[in-house]
Amino acid sequence: MLVSVAVVVFATLFRHGLQRQADELLTEQAHTCAGALIPAKDGDLSDSVAALQSRNERLLAVALLDAYGEVQTVYPPRPAHRAAVHAGLRDLGDVICVAPPVAAGTVTAKAVVVPLNGSLSPLATQALLLLRTPDDAAAWLPPTAMFAAVMCGVCFLNVRSLGRWFEGRVAQPLREMAGALPTSADGNGHMSLRVGVWHETAQIAARFQELLETLAESDARSRRLEREAQRQILRQERGFDRELRRERDRATTDPLTGLRNRTFLEEQLEPLFTQHVEQNQELAAVMIDLDNFKVYNDSRGHQVGDALLRFVGALLRGALRPTDHAVRYGGDEFLVLLPQTDSAQAAIVAERITKLFRQYARRLDGQDTVSMSAGVAAAREHSCGTGHELVSRADANLYAAKRGGKNRVSTGDQPAPRPACATTNGTATVRERA
Repeated sequence: MLVSVAVVVFATLFRHGLQRQADELLTEQAHTCAGALIPAKDGDLSDSVAALQSRNERLLAVALLDAYGEVQTVYPPRPAHRAAVHAGLRDLGDVICVAPPVAAGTVTAKAVVVPLNGSLSPLATQALLLLRTPDDAAAWLPPTAMFAAVMCGVCFLNVRSLGRWFEGRVAQPLREMAGALPTSADGNGHMSLRVGVWHETAQIAARFQELLETLAESDARSRRLEREAQRQILRQERGFDRELRRERDRATTDPLTGLRNRTFLEEQLEPLFTQHVEQNQELAAVMIDLDNFKVYNDSRGHQVGDALLRFVGALLRGALRPTDHAVRYGGDEFLVLLPQTDSAQAAIVAERITKLFRQYARRLDGQDTVSMSAGVAAAREHSCGTGHELVSRADANLYAAKRGGKNRVSTGDQPAPRPACATTNGTATVRERA
């Protein structure tokens, strides 16, 4: 009995240890795979996922999650993978079944949520990876066989001592107890125990068996309740996390333009700058200001001015990459942060934005009443030590563009020439703020 209990306890602990080690291995592989995913210029991950699957047979599918933890895109885009991704998102950590592309049964997998590209930023894009679980039978068979062989050897070596123990501790007391029970003689003169005594003993044994079965059912019920409670807690935590993200998104979003506000800039500017410095990458900033906006707003009315600011917000959101950040710096001033971009590339982006704005403004009233100026700076090129220094340098270049005649982009070295279609009075003007 004691040996059986020891075998069961040891086997249970050993299996739990193997399961925990397998989960840690899957999590480590998920971080490695997420760090190797490189999106294309349009943000597509199909080629990167296909290349990674050719090197790692455990990777079944990759899903990108939005800011609220909902599934956005699944690679490869198969219905079975999408269904498995939704199932894995509902029950993180549980084993799910995935139908392969060919009719060859199903495979088991687990879902792991990790930041995309190994980013440590709290606003980094989250990715859900479906990883094939290891074969439990193959992983469990060698240690089980080894343990069984060891236990058989121990039992074989100690069989004589166990026999003596059983004889002295169990068999002999039972004989003495049987000798003290009332007996009766059968037809041949032999003494036998009364039938009622054995019947009572059998009832006691049956009662103990019922108690053991009841305890086993109670233990299984408690484990089910514990798993259900853990799932409910996990769902509540995910709900709280989504609600927290929504509230943080509302707190860091400008209600008029839909862009980020100064609160977001104060929280994320220095961490973003430090991350690019540590990774030896360039970070560019573009400071944008609307020329003559105060005159336009006073002459046309605040509702028309607000409509123009909303258009600027839509223009910036449509012209930038998902990794870029557009901030309403204040009034009619806007700041754009461009990761992994030098000043020349940032100047091209700024020229495109000012050109689109100029076309829209001309359609409003047929003349260049309001225009857009921009100043560009890059962290490494301009030797900026902090994120605030980078923004200050872009702001100084914006002043240079204003002094150069407005309606232009300046990188600090030489303001870009004003487009031929723009009107000018030939004199430098003082920068205006809303």
